[in-house]
Amino acid sequence: SDNRTQRIGTRRLSTSVRARTPLIQRKADCKHDRLLRGIVMAHSERLKCSFCGTNEAAVVLESLVKKPLCLVHYYTTRVVRMDPAKVRHMGDGSELRKQLPAVQSLFSEAFTDLKKDIAEESARAFAVSGSDPLAMLHDARRKPAMKSQVRRSAPVERHTDENEGGFMRDVALPERYLKQQMKQKEIQFSPKKAFSARKTSTAKSLLKVQSNPYKRRKQSKASIWNMALESPDTAAESEEQSLTRSSWESVERSMKPTAICSCGSKEVQTDGN
Repeated sequence: SDNRTQRIGTRRLSTSVRARTPLIQRKADCKHDRLLRGIVMAHSERLKCSFCGTNEAAVVLESLVKKPLCLVHYYTTRVVRMDPAKVRHMGDGSELRKQLPAVQSLFSEAFTDLKKDIAEESARAFAVSGSDPLAMLHDARRKPAMKSQVRRSAPVERHTDENEGGFMRDVALPERYLKQQMKQKEIQFSPKKAFSARKTSTAKSLLKVQSNPYKRRKQSKASIWNMALESPDTAAESEEQSLTRSSWESVERSMKPTAICSCGSKEVQTDGN
């Protein structure tokens, strides 16, 4: 029972300590575990170089896609110009230390071969020039070389069918349209004519009498339908009829007797004077 109580107390104590552990410490522990797991996996898988596929990888490029490379192809490709912060060793660096002597010997041999070629070339040039150390300057150009100019060739005209699509083809305009265009160009390119044309146009617009749309019109006394249907002959005849009617009415009015009969009748007839 005492042992059981002790185990329960120890378990509770560890739980309380784990609960009080900061979140940052937990994240650091997880990251450390992942790193160790990655190292173990790298050692177990033994990645190959992505360039040749035969040599074992010594470094890894931490770009968008991880790319393992051996040390030879790391130094002989453009990957060597990348940021060193993006390159890390594979595992604990044992493969890097293993491949480094071979790469160093390869570059030392290349350097000695290059130095030997330069010495042979310089000795050959000195043998040709003799004892004159400045003989190589005789072949130099007296005038500086002209800059090479790229000659632009004229565009080739391609005669195609008129019915094909593309830009609008030239159409022969009538003579009157050509005269109008010439007149417009003359006015456009001569400032005096353009100014006079603007001046005359503004003067004409000022002198032009414009009708007032808000002015009330006088109503005609006659009916519009009678005026539209009436011809000139019928109008003259109606005028003559109105004149004759008025003249007869005046005659009859003048012939009415003014005297009244003694019996009171107005129907009096006058015979003679």
